[in-house]
Amino acid sequence: MNQTLIGKFIAAGHLEKGDQVLEIGPGKGALTFPLLEKGVDLTAIEISPELSEDLKQKDFRLINKDVLDVNIKSLYPTSEGITLISSVPYNITSPLFEHLFSYHSLFKQYLVIVQKEVGDLLLTSPGSNNYSILSILVQHFTTPQKLFIIARGNFRPMPSVDSMALLLKAKQANEKDAIPFTNFLKMLFSQRRKTLEGAMKTLGLPPISDKRRAETLTPAEIYDLFRREV
Repeated sequence: MNQTLIGKFIAAGHLEKGDQVLEIGPGKGALTFPLLEKGVDLTAIEISPELSEDLKQKDFRLINKDVLDVNIKSLYPTSEGITLISSVPYNITSPLFEHLFSYHSLFKQYLVIVQKEVGDLLLTSPGSNNYSILSILVQHFTTPQKLFIIARGNFRPMPSVDSMALLLKAKQANEKDAIPFTNFLKMLFSQRRKTLEGAMKTLGLPPISDKRRAETLTPAEIYDLFRREV
């Protein structure tokens, strides 16, 4: 990604010297180096051992593990107000957000680059064809804001799709609900062709008289339904 777009992306986080930042997947350092130049307190988690030598020589905390295996609270036992920043690989988008939201109280914002179709999904409204479990989770835990589209030609090597930069501002939400709420959504959306009344009956959950379908409910309405069952 070119330096102008990188600068624009990082600027959206309004980061200042000393701010705590967690970067997922620094790779060759396209975002890492500009972050370090801003003087942030950076921790980066990278699954691949094949890092550039320049990155290894920089002064920041680097953890060479799969982020899904990292207890993020152990990295920040007394901290809050952290900024998450990542260019998120398509194949781990859902598991990554599920994992991060289980530590939600640590974060004040999530600054991410995703494939454009994923960005559209995160922003979509109830009743839309691509309204999904991930849409609901992201909108329950954050207020997502589209920053800008990044055309595929800005990346090397060039991917087959365009990307979207987003700022997800953290809402007040109980991180202890992240895993059970996700599991509830997976159950509910496994019956998405049924009305809520029929789905709850099929799933063996307490009955409800509601002829709507799950994909027509707002995240707040679905969360209220979840809280009714726990």
